[in-house]
Amino acid sequence: MKPMHLFLLLALILTLSLSNTSCTKEDPPSACCDCLKEATQSGKGTMSMKINGKPWSNCNPSNPGYGTVGVAKEQTKFAINGRRLYDNVESKEDMYILVPYLQLGEYQGFKGKYFFRLFFTNSPTYGSSEFATDTSKPSHLFITKFDENNRIVSGIFDCWMIEKDGGIDTATLHITEGRFDTKF
Repeated sequence: MKPMHLFLLLALILTLSLSNTSCTKEDPPSACCDCLKEATQSGKGTMSMKINGKPWSNCNPSNPGYGTVGVAKEQTKFAINGRRLYDNVESKEDMYILVPYLQLGEYQGFKGKYFFRLFFTNSPTYGSSEFATDTSKPSHLFITKFDENNRIVSGIFDCWMIEKDGGIDTATLHITEGRFDTKF
């Protein structure tokens, strides 16, 4: 089976299984939860994924009105960012997807080291560290909605990441079941 067909099949299976692993519909988009948020395409302001099998979602417990997912657009380059803030203002986790020339469907463009980046700052789980795309392993980004009129971008992703320090004990992260839905 071709890699794209396999990825599309896995995306379909992921979509079908979301009802068993999603946060409840009552949760506001910025609520902290250790579950995967529902995959939507309405600009809801969500990002979720599994990091080494553990659910991660954007959140901001102290100020639920503050959006923790967004897009910075510079001409044709998009930086999609999901953030998890903690009550301690110096503790946060940031996931970035840097995409030149955003397009609907599977992204086939350049997937360099900084295609996916994940920063941990005084994280209760991961301490302080920076991870970037492990280019020796496969990564996928599939844009499921790109609506320039309503300014909505949604997608699914998976990747392997490696700690940027490059030392002997360099840690790796496996990101699976990734999804985002936001306005730009």
